Amino acid sequence: MIFSKHSMSAVLLFTTLSAPLSLNAAAQTDAQAEQGLISDETKQAFQDGWREGRLEATYLLNTHLDGFSLDVEIEDKTAILSGDVSSEIEKELAEEIAQGMDGIENVENQIKVTQVTASESARTETEKSFLGTLEDASITASIKTKLLRSNSIKAMDVNVDTDAATVTLEGEVESEIQKELAGRIAANTQGVNRVQNQLVVHQSEQMIN
Repeated sequence: MIFSKHSMSAVLLFTTLSAPLSLNAAAQTDAQAEQGLISDETKQAFQDGWREGRLEATYLLNTHLDGFSLDVEIEDKTAILSGDVSSEIEKELAEEIAQGMDGIENVENQIKVTQVTASESARTETEKSFLGTLEDASITASIKTKLLRSNSIKAMDVNVDTDAATVTLEGEVESEIQKELAGRIAANTQGVNRVQNQLVVHQSEQMIN
């Protein structure tokens, strides 16, 4: 399918929640096939559909590709790629991603390299910006959740802001070790490229005395 902005939420939900469910469903499908409850063709169709969804989501989340203009179809472990990209390197990248996905044995790259008009370029940048905003919000939420779970940091005193995968920590903590811990929690969060730790160490009167 060709992606639209309206389908983005569904795709992001798929990538976040579907992995354990899909693995469980795949195991059930294998068991049913072994018991003769479903045909090998049905089993293969299920597996191809699952891989197709994963590959489409991977393209959408890749910052170097316009996943909205790519179409994926998988038949009997062969990925058929189509759509339009603006350069040969994007076409090659899409093929390499497909070849590296588990369960895909062959790739037919039918993607066309076309010149991008000004309006199409503006639309693509808008879509990528929107996707980047969603990713930043997800990173911020993940870090805040980890800080709340920590018994060593007063998470309510720490402000987390994410811009283009760069996380900025602001606020007050009671010690240098708390500052370092907060920074490491942020740095170890998936999707984070850089952390600017601007937390201020503010010792309480009780600690000073």
